[in-house]
Formats: sequence, C-alpha cells, structure tokens
Amino acid sequence: MFILGFINFVAFCVISERIGGEAIHGKVESGHYFLATGYINRGVPNPEIPDEYIEVSPDIFRYSQVHGYSVLVMFPLGLIGALLGVIYGKNRKHELTNIA
Repeated sequence: MFILGFINFVAFCVISERIGGEAIHGKVESGHYFLATGYINRGVPNPEIPDEYIEVSPDIFRYSQVHGYSVLVMFPLGLIGALLGVIYGKNRKHELTNIA
C-alpha cells in the first residue's frame, strides 16, 4: 500500500508539473477552468507572491482534481499501511524468536 501511495504522489507531482499546475488550489470562474501554479514547487502558498493560474480545458481540470484527491486519500493510507507492516513485522519476528 505504501508503494502505491508513493507512486501515486510522485505521478501527481510529475503530471502537475507537465500540465502547468494542479486543480486542488485552482478555481472555476464563469465557465473557465484554472489550475494553480507553483504549489508543487513551493509546497505552501507564499503571501508575498500573488496567486497565479493557468487556464485549461474542463477535462484536464477534472483529471487534476480527481488525481489530487486520490493522493490526499492514498498517501496517508500508504503511511498507515507501512506503519502497520513494521508493527506486524516486529510482532512476527518476536513470535518466531519465542518459538525457538
């Protein structure tokens, strides 16, 4: 699960860079769809830099939005999966040591 979450996150970052931004911080105004630019590079909004947007088709906007939300779900689940794997692995190792 961790590997899938990580791959999904990396894919989101790479694709967002290629299409010019991401839709989670983007906007829709008067039927025009805008991706937010710079969040992938900066990580957080910078109050000193004005918001920048790039107009895209509705399909690209929706794709970016769905992919972004999938990252918000999968990445934490992957971290939880990795943590449970470590805990289970330690318990399993401890059980095998006690048997011998």
